[in-house]
Formats: sequence, C-alpha cells, structure tokens
Amino acid sequence: MAPYGIYTAINIVMHKDHELGRSSDLGKMEEEFIKRVSPEIERRVAARIIENLVESLEWQTYPTEDRIKPELVEKVRKAERGKGKVFRDVKEFKKYLASL
Repeated sequence: MAPYGIYTAINIVMHKDHELGRSSDLGKMEEEFIKRVSPEIERRVAARIIENLVESLEWQTYPTEDRIKPELVEKVRKAERGKGKVFRDVKEFKKYLASL
C-alpha cells in the first residue's frame, strides 16, 4: 500500500484548506465513512493497476494474431483440428519420442 492512503490524503487536503482559511467541515459520520471505505477504494485501485500491468505485459509477450506470420497461424489451426496424440504417462511419451 502507498505511504499515503486515501484517508491520509483527505486529511492533508482538509489541513491545507484550514491553513488557507477555507471551510471543509466533515462531520464525524463523514469521517467514519471515509475511514470505512478508503481501504476498499485503495484495494480496488491497486487491483486495477495490477490488471493493467498484466494486460500490458501479456500484450508485449503474446503478440496478437495479426502480428504473427500467416503460415504459423494456419499450422496452428490445422493442429487444433484433432490430429493430436494423447499419452497415458511420461514413459509412453518418452518411448514415442525415442521412436522418432
């Protein structure tokens, strides 16, 4: 979590308003509400940032289909048509590889 949470940021703004002679009257109910919801807001913001980072990394790591050579895309589509081989265990897989 950031060194300054939302509740702390609100308090800083209120303090600055007070220093500047502005009125920022938050009653006890509002302060309690802020204390109660600020952790959830911070959690959601952090989750959104992480989701955006993951999405960005995935986009960089796994290129979109239009950035891949058409020949490779066609090979993958053909492979997906059910011509795959299933092995019961690792031994059977290794035996198959040795036979190639």
